[in-house]
Amino acid sequence: MFRGDHPALRRVRGRACALARESGHPRTGSEHLLLALSEGDGPVAAVLAVHGVTTAAVHRAICLAAPAGAGVAADRDILYAIGVDLDRLLDITGTAVVDR
Repeated sequence: MFRGDHPALRRVRGRACALARESGHPRTGSEHLLLALSEGDGPVAAVLAVHGVTTAAVHRAICLAAPAGAGVAADRDILYAIGVDLDRLLDITGTAVVDR
């Protein structure tokens, strides 16, 4: 039974949090977990790499998604539909507003 406290899971989760912080993102999201999983030479990274999901590719996608992370990129389109310019809002308030 999966209990969620496996040492490898803790390492990946910790690395994902560190990657989010290093990127200046206000939250740790699935994009950071994928980036953490793509690192190294383990079996998960190997399977991802076979499909083109390399550390470099994931990092590029994260950078393209949004300055504050992929979650914010998804929010941008939704908010724009109701008249909110998220880029302008983030310029005024900073990225911390996206987690409130």
